[in-house]
Amino acid sequence: GDFNERALKHMMGGKLEMDRDGNKMAELKRPEWMHGERSAMTEDQLKQIKEFEVKEKAFLEELEVQKKSLAAELKKLKGEAADCVARFDDAFARFQMEQLLARASVYEGETQLINLAIATEQALESDEMHEKNLVGELESLKVKKGKSTAVLTDFKRDFDGVKEMHDELVIQDKQLEKSFRRDFQDCEEYVDVLFKLFRRRQRAPKKGEAPLEGADASRAKV
Repeated sequence: GDFNERALKHMMGGKLEMDRDGNKMAELKRPEWMHGERSAMTEDQLKQIKEFEVKEKAFLEELEVQKKSLAAELKKLKGEAADCVARFDDAFARFQMEQLLARASVYEGETQLINLAIATEQALESDEMHEKNLVGELESLKVKKGKSTAVLTDFKRDFDGVKEMHDELVIQDKQLEKSFRRDFQDCEEYVDVLFKLFRRRQRAPKKGEAPLEGADASRAKV
């Protein structure tokens, strides 16, 4: 998604390769001779130590700035993900309610058909007019059942659309995980902390809300 691309550009300065000047962390590795007694060092060595400490301080400050920037970006990404999850939950809840209403209508129509069939069988010896009325009512119920079935088909199509959106979210989650671990494999200690926070995005059930089931449960496990 767009937020994945924005995050990568922000964290890697718009590129995925390392700087051409080499790895800064490797450059800042303190040479062994710098751990010796300074009183026994030459002025040139002391100068080199001072220059190294200046670079080290600047690097640590830059690292802290990047860390704060990554934390802010992660917070933003979590907000966007939470919005997508909330929209999915709302759509799925509406679908479930509409599906229940459609099924209730179908079941009611089937029950009426059964009752009418029994009544029709009992009225076979009735006069022709009575029989025609029963047949007309039966046809009317069949029409209602056909309409209910059509409505249920529309709800099934809507559900497929919601499921497709859910599958896309699952794929985006997996891609985001791979991107985190691939792009920050040289700073694994930070990746683990950030990714654990990202994993906690799962929405806790509200008071009186049923546990996640079906598509929601699949998404929550990702």
